[in-house]
Amino acid sequence: MKKDPPRRRHRALTDEEISLWHHVARSVVPLPESSLPALLRKQEDPDESEKPKPEPPAAPAPPKQETRRKPPLPAPASLDPKTRQKLSRGKLAPERSLDLHGLFQQQAFAALRRFLVTAQQDGVRLVLVVTGKGENKSENKGIDLDRETGVLRRSVPLWLSGPELRALVVGFEAAGRHHGGGGALYIRLRRLDRPVRPNRKDGPR
Repeated sequence: MKKDPPRRRHRALTDEEISLWHHVARSVVPLPESSLPALLRKQEDPDESEKPKPEPPAAPAPPKQETRRKPPLPAPASLDPKTRQKLSRGKLAPERSLDLHGLFQQQAFAALRRFLVTAQQDGVRLVLVVTGKGENKSENKGIDLDRETGVLRRSVPLWLSGPELRALVVGFEAAGRHHGGGGALYIRLRRLDRPVRPNRKDGPR
């Protein structure tokens, strides 16, 4: 018995062969009711199709912007020795003063804050705030004003060191005798060219 000849495997056409066929097909006139065979496309190599396609490179992440946090303002300190010496010798005097006598805490805090803000905006650097000592008994039988004055004497230094007024005050300390002694305070204000907006709350802490 004769063995059948082995079947030929069809190989894929190259790009040159496809281009040549396309050129020859243009010059051939097809017979009636017939058409030219379609142009063969290049067959993909099965091994190539199974290979995973490389993923496009990921876009670089935008650089992180460094946010610089402003350091917190230091707590008010005592007056510097030169300022203290000038005050004691009478060579320097407070530019403005505020008397808190007769005010309750909420009223006193609001008045103190308005006074310090206005003075800072006007370029004032040193002011005097009178709280009173609260040692003498009041003649008013309905309201113990001296007791409230004693509260202000303790509260005002706390307010000046608190976050609401820290942006206004550089330092403070008890006034000299000729300016009220322990019942008053010298307050050194911060320059306005270094603005830090204070909290708008009109209430003591």
